[in-house]
Amino acid sequence: MRLFDLASYDLQDEDTEEEFDQLSQLMAQYFKCPIALVTVIDRDHQWFKGKAGTNETGNLRSLSFCSHTFLINDVMVVEDASKDKRFFDNPVVTGFNIRFYAGASIVSTDGYKLGTVCIYDTRPRKLIQSKRNTLILFSKLVTRLLELRKKNLLLRQRAQEMISFKNDIFGRFIQRQETDNKSIAFNLHENFAQGIAAVLMILQMARKKGTGGSVLLDSAVVQLKEMIVNIRNLSYSITPPIPDWISGEQLLTEFVEKIATTYPFKLSIENTGETKKISTDITLCSIRIIDQWLKVLLKKKNIHQVQVSLAYAEQFILSISDDGAMETMNDRRKELFENIVYDRARALGGTVELSLTATGGNLLEVLLPFTKPAAG
Repeated sequence: MRLFDLASYDLQDEDTEEEFDQLSQLMAQYFKCPIALVTVIDRDHQWFKGKAGTNETGNLRSLSFCSHTFLINDVMVVEDASKDKRFFDNPVVTGFNIRFYAGASIVSTDGYKLGTVCIYDTRPRKLIQSKRNTLILFSKLVTRLLELRKKNLLLRQRAQEMISFKNDIFGRFIQRQETDNKSIAFNLHENFAQGIAAVLMILQMARKKGTGGSVLLDSAVVQLKEMIVNIRNLSYSITPPIPDWISGEQLLTEFVEKIATTYPFKLSIENTGETKKISTDITLCSIRIIDQWLKVLLKKKNIHQVQVSLAYAEQFILSISDDGAMETMNDRRKELFENIVYDRARALGGTVELSLTATGGNLLEVLLPFTKPAAG
């Protein structure tokens, strides 16, 4: 369990941490020792996460003074390692001439010993009780720094998970849009196309009968009205689910950015005001209007730039401007109705306005109330 706790701090490598280096330098100055370390100890190794007075990155746990510090719940002091039977033949003593050591365990909030703060000297020394207490304070400071590090790691991990989950949700949303498009195409072909063919046949029969074909004409009108209702119901029934925690602005922005490369003109999106929360209905309606209107613009010539703008006033305002040639309002209104843009806005109690931009381009504005009006 100690190793599991240690692993949660992501410290088991030879890289030092700036804050621990600074803490080691402070310990070296305070205790007037040539070497000071902040260490962590795993199963086989001791890693120096902060250091002053040495270029070493760590050593084997079996050679570590600090592994002995773990055995007691107090500061461990070795006044002269050359005379201590535990360390007199240790390579640190024989090779680096270390004589003095003092260390205090770094204890996690779960009660596990993760490593030590320690000081070394090349001459024998004693450590008075007040200095021992100070070394314990240094170890507690490291514990606090480690807990902050752990919280930051968890926050980054959660943020990454949220980003991954959001991207997955958005990918599914786009995939659902593709599926819906195929469903619409299938229904148009299998049901509505056949219905239209039947109406045409009835009309041809009525033409042959002359004035006696009024009954057939009435039948054709009824069938056409039914097909219009069915087309609208098919369109409105397709509503991909969107989690509440994904903001509408974010989804609209990512949708436009995702499809921007599929159009021959430059497509961009901007937020022109203080953001307000918009409902799933508004988000989906806006996405569908953007998608449908871009397909209208795709058929036109000499459009080089299309700008989608989001604004938040008393209503949510979706604007789509283009730099194409000016068109008559009648032509544009016809396109609104043919592509169900008007119907989509009206379904949420909204309005649609057509105008010209200040630079002479075309502008579509869709105003949607934040709260859908109750059915009258």
